[in-house]
Amino acid sequence: MMDALISIIIPVYNTEKYLKRCLDSVVNQSYKNIEIIVVNDCSPGNAEEIINSYMEHDERIKYVTYEKNKGLFCARLKGAEIATGDYIAFIDSDDYVTIDFYHCLVKNAIKNNSDIVIGKTIFEKSKEEQYINNLHDCCFLFDELNGEEVRNNYFNQKGLCYSWHTVWNKLYKKELWDKCLEYYNKITEHLIMTEDIAFSTLMFYYAEKVTTTQNDGYFYCQNGDASTNVDDITIKKFEKNMKDIKLVFDFVNDFFEDVNAPQWIKDKFLETKKYYSRMWRELGERVFFGHKKVCAAKIMEEFLPQYKEHTSEDDHFFESINTKWNGGLEHIKEQIITGDYEYISFDIFDTLICRPLYNPTDLFYMLDKKFEELYETNISFYKIRIAAESIARQKESGLHPSFQDVNIDEIYNYISMEYNIPVDIANLMKEEEKKLEIQLCRERKSVKELFDAALICGKKVIIVSDMYLDEETIVKILSKNGYYGYEKLYLSSTLRLTKYNGALFKTVLEDLNVKGNKILHLGDTWQNDIINAEAVGIKTMFIPKALEVFENKIPNVCTNNCGYIAKSACGSVQNPKGFMDSLGFRSMLALVANKYFDNPYRSFNEVSDFNIDPYFMGYYAVGMHMAGIVKWIMEESEEKEYDNIHFMSRDGYLPMKIYEKYHEVYKNAPEAKYIYTSRKSLLPGMLINELDFYDLPIEFRNHTPKTILSLLKFCSKEVNKDIEINLRNNGILYNKAFENEDEYNNFMRYYLENLYDGMKHEKSYNVAKDYYSILNCKKDVTFDLGYSGRIQGAVSKLAGEGINVYFIHSDSKKSDSVKRKHNFKIKSFYDFTPNMTGLIREHLLSDPGPSCIGFKRKEGTVIPRFDLEEKDFQDFFIVDLIQKGAIDFTEDYIEIFKEYIEYIPFKSQEVSLVFEGMLINSKDIDRKIFKASYFEDLVYGARDRINIYEFIKNEIEILKAENPTLGLDSGMDYSSMIEKILWGRNKIIKFMIYTIFDRKTLKGKVKNKLENTPIIFKICKKGYKILKKYFKKNI
Repeated sequence: MMDALISIIIPVYNTEKYLKRCLDSVVNQSYKNIEIIVVNDCSPGNAEEIINSYMEHDERIKYVTYEKNKGLFCARLKGAEIATGDYIAFIDSDDYVTIDFYHCLVKNAIKNNSDIVIGKTIFEKSKEEQYINNLHDCCFLFDELNGEEVRNNYFNQKGLCYSWHTVWNKLYKKELWDKCLEYYNKITEHLIMTEDIAFSTLMFYYAEKVTTTQNDGYFYCQNGDASTNVDDITIKKFEKNMKDIKLVFDFVNDFFEDVNAPQWIKDKFLETKKYYSRMWRELGERVFFGHKKVCAAKIMEEFLPQYKEHTSEDDHFFESINTKWNGGLEHIKEQIITGDYEYISFDIFDTLICRPLYNPTDLFYMLDKKFEELYETNISFYKIRIAAESIARQKESGLHPSFQDVNIDEIYNYISMEYNIPVDIANLMKEEEKKLEIQLCRERKSVKELFDAALICGKKVIIVSDMYLDEETIVKILSKNGYYGYEKLYLSSTLRLTKYNGALFKTVLEDLNVKGNKILHLGDTWQNDIINAEAVGIKTMFIPKALEVFENKIPNVCTNNCGYIAKSACGSVQNPKGFMDSLGFRSMLALVANKYFDNPYRSFNEVSDFNIDPYFMGYYAVGMHMAGIVKWIMEESEEKEYDNIHFMSRDGYLPMKIYEKYHEVYKNAPEAKYIYTSRKSLLPGMLINELDFYDLPIEFRNHTPKTILSLLKFCSKEVNKDIEINLRNNGILYNKAFENEDEYNNFMRYYLENLYDGMKHEKSYNVAKDYYSILNCKKDVTFDLGYSGRIQGAVSKLAGEGINVYFIHSDSKKSDSVKRKHNFKIKSFYDFTPNMTGLIREHLLSDPGPSCIGFKRKEGTVIPRFDLEEKDFQDFFIVDLIQKGAIDFTEDYIEIFKEYIEYIPFKSQEVSLVFEGMLINSKDIDRKIFKASYFEDLVYGARDRINIYEFIKNEIEILKAENPTLGLDSGMDYSSMIEKILWGRNKIIKFMIYTIFDRKTLKGKVKNKLENTPIIFKICKKGYKILKKYFKKNI
């Protein structure tokens, strides 16, 4: 159904100077099956003249005009009224869209049967200032939302991210629009401000499926003369705007009543109204004075009576971080669609197709699985496969001098001949390699967009690749990943010519009988795909490998320290080359690179390491760390006979989710369970006798008698209104923090003598004891982040026996004595204390829901009691995205490598280095994702809102002060920096620079180039030794 019609509605009012730009972007869309409905809302300029000039040349344009201005809402409605499309879209006449925007949206809508498809928004102040809003983009990092997920995501953000409700960055199924139409028609007033909230809220309420696209976008131009601009606002305009906003909120609330919407949706929408009240009240108080200020306050009181709050910094969180837009992919699309080319040519591997492998030859390690089934030997098949290809290239070039490449049949013939491996086994291994290639190959989504764009605009597509695989296997790989419709396939394994010396490109030109300037070739290798293609006259566009972008090796595509975060955490003890020798570690890096840099020209903040993207942090750093932790847990549990591992709330929440995913692979591992704990809920089990009250798990200097009494409510007598007076009479100030231990001890003595209720304590103890009675020392083990073991001691006490525990790390002070007294064992992931401990780890891994504060009996069972306070959306949003990223990494890793997990080994602590590097060495701007995030620590620190960003910043400053040699390693190695500097330079300059600055890399590159020509290699090697000896002697 790629013939689906899109109706694009363009309201016009006072935007004549931008109208041509808007119309040009629509009429020149790659997707041609559109009707363009222009609604002239009585615009005062020459809009009609401009529109008529376009209508003369494009019959797809329909024109509607009003004699009286009716406002943006009615203009959109009028355009939709005459729309005949299967889908409907809106574009404001002072904005414009990327060239493939509607094609990408409609293709996505048809493929997924979406009700709404959301595209990217690019903000433009001028052609020189185009940027994306990082946190707005983060809201749409999902592939799809279904059913209740749609309403949850739309209403829970409470209007804080306006990209949810803007109508112009989306495509709507016309059926969905029609379902809402009877309600839209109830608004007949002139309406401009927030009209999109009226449209969007109803459509998101009814939508059953919402999907996203990530690359093409809508340019939202921030023009000073826009009708919704509030700069230099007058009191008259303020009043009109607030009238519009009130109309919209009243309209939506009436809709909720008509459809009997759930109360939670009404409550969330009220929070959206409060947010708008805060913004507009603040604006009125800031810009108006005297009588006008009083008038503005009255208007706001009518909008939301008795609500006088102003915005906080957290209200502006979603607008707080911007990044320059990278239009690299858009530029390539424009060349493909508008360029005077007959053919668009694509390379295959790392261009059309990506593999989750750091090196292409890493696949050969995975072949050991099959080889070990077929043949009993200690040698790795990897070694045989590498050597056999080298032998094949050497011998076949001698037998057939004109052959520039070998094929897979020849390679496996030499495997059989050179290693005396039976032919039938060699053939089985050959088929296994083909099968594994097909299995591992994935489409590169951004390049698939380029491929589809070429086809839809009528260009002929060819595929040109250097590859030893046979044509049948290549076709299967392409077909599996949706690549159809290409004209011809040119393979080095078939034609025996390569791109390396340009011969394959020359054959393409001869076969097609066209000049080079009629072909545009896209590829990932600078020398072979760009320089060598251009040498024969073919035009080119560069598509960098995702891995090379990740490792910051491409000039003018900056990703900073992104690929080297693990190295930055190594310090002076661990050798970073060690983890790059690990197949599992580098396969994880390849997986991350392919996921995040599928579009090599994605916008990446130039002073960031993680692109200020919580999802990326989760997918990369947290995902790899969780893989390490789960592997360690399963290895530790292997020889034990535990039936269950109980992940303790709230820190164990994400580790449990990840563990459950890996349990699908390691089916003999203990079952995962979730058990509620917290310092507060376990206090009844920690306080065994009166002495324990003098050693509460708190920092007493942060507490007052009032906060202590709140913690000890479970074992305290009812406190009356005279408590403050009684304490003062005993020299204790109710609201004053303890300055020293003597003050604290003095209060505790008073408490135990006057306020402690032993019977109440015993009752609380027994309830908690019944909850933890499910634990059995032989069958159960728990998991917690750590550290002192006091929580585990209380759990063991309440369970009636010592329950062993897995920690991330334990402290060096208390854990040994606690485990001895309570008879349990601690196994720690880290047998040392990491630099960044505690709060931030808990925040990232914890259940974002409410905290357990105790237990109660209900209908014969014991259930947890929870804190009623709800996290702010900004805080929940960040943690949720990080955890989603980690879970997605886990699912992707298992999906790809499930059968081969034992053959791609990694060390648990090594894959955790990225996480440790992120905590300690990430840039300050990356940590700003936590600017609106808070942590509650009412027990230890007596604080209910610890700002995460400030906490990390303070911790790092303390670490630097305590350890000046700590340093923040850039991570990027010397050779990589040299390589980036030399990218695209000619061979002579490269040779000279490597000779002077990096001879080790030069030797490696020469060896790789000449490995198939042993005679030349020996001559070069001997010459190098002579020169080295000469310079050593004379210099």
